[in-house]
Amino acid sequence: MIKKQMGFYLDSTLCTGCKTCMIACKDKNDLKKGVNWRRVTEYTGGDWMKVGDAYQQNIFSYNLSISCNHCEEPICVENCPTTAMHKDEKTGIVSVNRNKCVGCRYCEWACPYGAPQYNSDLGIMTKCDLCFDYLEKGETPACVAACPNRGLSMENEWTLTIFTIIIQLGVGAIFMSRLVSLFVPGDKKELNRLNGLISLLTAPLLILALFLSLLHLGYPRNAPNSILNFISSPLSKEIIFVSAFNGLVCLLALMEWKKIGSESVVQSLSWVTALTGIQGSAIRVAALFSIILLGVELAIIPLSLLEMASGNATALASIKIINGHADMLSARVILGVLGAGVGAFLVYRKSLSSQAGMNTSGVAFIVLTLVLTSEIMGRLIFYASYVRVGILN
Repeated sequence: MIKKQMGFYLDSTLCTGCKTCMIACKDKNDLKKGVNWRRVTEYTGGDWMKVGDAYQQNIFSYNLSISCNHCEEPICVENCPTTAMHKDEKTGIVSVNRNKCVGCRYCEWACPYGAPQYNSDLGIMTKCDLCFDYLEKGETPACVAACPNRGLSMENEWTLTIFTIIIQLGVGAIFMSRLVSLFVPGDKKELNRLNGLISLLTAPLLILALFLSLLHLGYPRNAPNSILNFISSPLSKEIIFVSAFNGLVCLLALMEWKKIGSESVVQSLSWVTALTGIQGSAIRVAALFSIILLGVELAIIPLSLLEMASGNATALASIKIINGHADMLSARVILGVLGAGVGAFLVYRKSLSSQAGMNTSGVAFIVLTLVLTSEIMGRLIFYASYVRVGILN
């Protein structure tokens, strides 16, 4: 239980927008260019109106000085996978443990106020800690002490895109190859050999995906800390399950390659592997299969637009950015429709006994190319919209 909740109080009627508090904060914490733990913004509005033969105005202007609000239930703490972002039980101050932070920036994406700030030189997150070192000495925070009027008182993510797409491919390949085996009658020797080949091809791809995920981190050395907040952080849960999935795929590939264990053991392990991948994947594994992909997309897009229309500030900011990617969004939907159409055609033709001898490899490659391109566009749009303005909650 939080014993005391400390925070800032701003009397906007006294704030002139001089930004002395910003300068004091940057000076005290030696912040690099572009990193601002405290920001001052001017808000203006109003217009001139004709009243009889005269004109009157209702113009207004005020300044807002804002840093971390040290929320009662901080969303940044909930989303931090390493527990580096934490809330002090005695003071309620939200701060970063730099020895745990991996620089994944999830706290930055989740915070609607832009409080956590990424320091590219250090590779970790930084933020206002209410000048805790000053408070311990009985002094006031630097910004509060500097305020002359006493108004204050107490980039596209390519590595993540490729990572999520590879995981999506891996989970989809393992799951569907096992699902198909349930419906193939007779001797499954050839099918089992194919499943083993899929596992052998998937394992190195997943290892590559994990390596790419480390490149996204600002401070990869602390990567093992990413699983510490598995109780509340979706990212921690995803990391645990995806890592387990990768390990199980490598074990499965080894067993199928060296013929270790009985067929029933291998089949049981393959299903455990597939279900682990599905549990850990935060993306739509079914999107590999164009018909399911289209259904998911047609369901998600209207729901997303409805959520944005609800007035959520983050959602409204997101839709502005998405509007800037309208061409890419349109292309993605078109590719999804084409992939669904070609996929449906492939299934239909194969269902006809007279067409059993048709060459499906070329058509299947076209479906994969269309859907994969569509998904890559979807990932890029996601990171361009939600990442820049905060994840919708």
